[in-house]
Amino acid sequence: MNANTNAVAVAACLACLIASALAAEFKNCAPNSDLGEWTSVSVLGCNKNDTLCTLRRDHSVTISIDFTNKKREWRVLASVHGVIAGLEMPFELKNPDACRDTGLTCPLNPGPHTYTYSLFVDKTKPRLRQVTVKWELLNEFKKPIVCVLIPARIR
Repeated sequence: MNANTNAVAVAACLACLIASALAAEFKNCAPNSDLGEWTSVSVLGCNKNDTLCTLRRDHSVTISIDFTNKKREWRVLASVHGVIAGLEMPFELKNPDACRDTGLTCPLNPGPHTYTYSLFVDKTKPRLRQVTVKWELLNEFKKPIVCVLIPARIR
């Protein structure tokens, strides 16, 4: 390898490191759940280089959560909150029943699953430079099967 090739390789590695450091980082808010854990999360329109996922008012945003549940669940509910300065403010879901029109079927048997939901962000929601979206899938006893924190902004 010559000096130019080495310089290009080093620059490419640095660019990858910077991009991964700046990418929106989804966090597990139920790390000790004995009911399940998420394996991957995607938010349509949230690029891997974004530090915050942009939620546009008067538009829908689609989230997909791949997860593995450890126990049979008879009922699964979705709960979504915006967390600002430690205060949780609910996002109203038209369909909080996570076993209807989301790819899940109840009873939910143990194993891998994918939950997909399209959330409409009402234009009455305030514009926020930063908000953490807390998305939970809860069992019938309101215990979290999975919980993910998504760094976002509302425009």
